[in-house]
Amino acid sequence: MKTTLLAGIGAPALGLFAPNIARGQGAVTLKFAHPDSNLHPNHKMAEAFAGRVGERTNGAVKIDIFAGGQLGSSVSIATGVATGTVDLVYHTAGFLSSIFPMMQVLDLPFLFRDARSGERVTDGEIGQMIFASLAPKNVYGLAWSTNGWRVVETTRKVVRAPDDLSGMKFRIQQSPVFVAMAKAFNAQPVSLDVSEMYLALTQNTIDGYEFPLLSVVATKLHEVTKFVSETNHTYNAMALLGSKFKLDKLDPTHLKVLREEALRFGNDTRKSIVEASAAAKKTCQDAGIQFNPVDYAPFRQKVEPVFAQFRTSMGEQLIDKLLKAAEG
Repeated sequence: MKTTLLAGIGAPALGLFAPNIARGQGAVTLKFAHPDSNLHPNHKMAEAFAGRVGERTNGAVKIDIFAGGQLGSSVSIATGVATGTVDLVYHTAGFLSSIFPMMQVLDLPFLFRDARSGERVTDGEIGQMIFASLAPKNVYGLAWSTNGWRVVETTRKVVRAPDDLSGMKFRIQQSPVFVAMAKAFNAQPVSLDVSEMYLALTQNTIDGYEFPLLSVVATKLHEVTKFVSETNHTYNAMALLGSKFKLDKLDPTHLKVLREEALRFGNDTRKSIVEASAAAKKTCQDAGIQFNPVDYAPFRQKVEPVFAQFRTSMGEQLIDKLLKAAEG
C-alpha cells in the first residue's frame, strides 16, 4: 500500500506555503520503496522519516512510500535507484548487492559477534567505502541500519551442528554469499520467492530457511515452522539509498534536512528492530516453535572457505579491513 505523507503539515500550515506552490514552486515528490509490509516496524519508521522531512521542509519535499514490492522485485527497486525510476530505497545489503557488489561483504557468515560489531563496521570506514562505491552508479548512501539477526528455521529436524544441515533442501536469499554458505554446510540451496515459502514448507518442498524472526512472523511462517536454531549467522545490514538524479535537484537546504533525517531513520530503526525482534520471538514461542542455542565455533570453522572465496573475488585488502573492524 502506498503511503503519501506531506507529514506533520496541517491545514493552517499548508496555507503558509500554498502561494509558493501557486507560483510553480510546488512540492518535490520522492518515491520511497522498501520490501516489507505496511505492518512491519520498518514501514512505521519510514512513515516517521517522511513526516519529519515534510515538516522540516514546510511541505516542499513530499515522500510517497511504496511497501511490499509495489514498485517491483527487490532487484527491480535496487536497479531503479540507480536509473532514477525510484528515488529512495531501503533494503538489505544482500539484495542490494545484486546491483552494488561491495555490499555483499556485510553478509559474510558469522562475521559479527554482536550488534555493536555490525554497527561499528557499517558506521565506520567500511561503511563509508561501500557508500563511496555507489557514486559511479549515481546513488548516494544515506544511512545504515539492520533488519535483525538471520537465524536457521526448520520443519522436520533440529539444527544443532553444521552437519545437521547436510543434504537439507534449504531456501536461501539469492546472493553469492548465501549460496556459498549453503554449499559450505553441504545443504542444497533452493531459490524460492518469499510468497511461495509457506506452501513449500507445508509440502516439504524445502526443509528449512534462514530469516530474521521479524520476517518469520511478518510472512506467517511461524505457523508452519517447528524449530529455530539461534545461529545469528548474518547481521542483516540494511541501507537507505537515494538516487542522485532526483536528490541533486533538491534545494540544498532540503537535501541537508533529508540527509539528517535519514541518519535519524537509521538509528531509530536499529532501536525499533531490537524491540520488535524480541516480540517476534515471543510470538514464535507462543506458536510452539522450539528455540535451540548453538555453539558458533563449529559453524565458523565450516564457513572458512566462504571467506577464502570472497577474499579472492572482493580483494584481500577489503576483507582484511573488514575483519579487523569487526573484531574491534
